[in-house]
Amino acid sequence: MEKHYFLTADGVTGWRVAPDDFPEGAEPVSHLIHQDVVEAMAAGRSVRVVDGEIDYDFERYFVSIDGTPGRTTELDGIPPGALVVSESAHAAARDAIAGGKTIKVIDGVLHIDWQEPEADPDPLTLTLSKRQINAALILAGHTDPDAFIEAAIGTIEDATARALALNDWRHAPHYEREHPLFNNPAMLAATEMSTQEIDDLWTLATQQPF
Repeated sequence: MEKHYFLTADGVTGWRVAPDDFPEGAEPVSHLIHQDVVEAMAAGRSVRVVDGEIDYDFERYFVSIDGTPGRTTELDGIPPGALVVSESAHAAARDAIAGGKTIKVIDGVLHIDWQEPEADPDPLTLTLSKRQINAALILAGHTDPDAFIEAAIGTIEDATARALALNDWRHAPHYEREHPLFNNPAMLAATEMSTQEIDDLWTLATQQPF
C-alpha cells in the first residue's frame, strides 16, 4: 500500500492512501520531510509552514488566563487556558501592562485595559425618598402608609421625641436606614416588624421610583 504524506500550515503531518483525502489546505510532502516533522514534534519543537517553507522552533505568542503575555518555541509551551495571540496582540498586551493597564482573558477573548465591573451597592446603604418607603409599605400590605407609621409614632412615650419623629416622617426630604424612625424599639413593636423585616422593606423600597 502506497502512503501519501502531507503537512498542514499549522505543522500537522500524516499520511493517507489517497491524496484526495488530505485535510483541507494540506500540502504533499516526502516521507523524509514527514519523518523530520514527526521527530521535531516528538522532541517538543514547534513546527509550521510559512510561504511553503517549514519553520521549526518558531515563537508562538500567548496571553495566560491571568493576563500575563508570554511566548514559547515549545510545542507544549502554551499554559492551560492561555489564549494564543498574534505577535502584534502580544506586543499590545505588553505595552498595556507597562502603561499600568490590566489585561484579562475571558471566554477566549483578550481584553486590554480591563475594568472590573462595579458591584451593586448594598441596598441598606442607599438613601430613600418617602415615596419609595410608602411604595414598599403599600406592596407589603399597608395600603395607608401614613396612618400605619403615624400610629406607630404615637406609641413613643416622650412627647418631644414623638413630635420630632412625626415631623421627620412628614417633612424629611429623604431617609437613611439608620434613621431613628426605623430603629426605635417602641415603633418596631407597634409595627410588629423585626429588624430583618425592616431591612427587607428597605431593599424593596430601593427598587421603587425615587
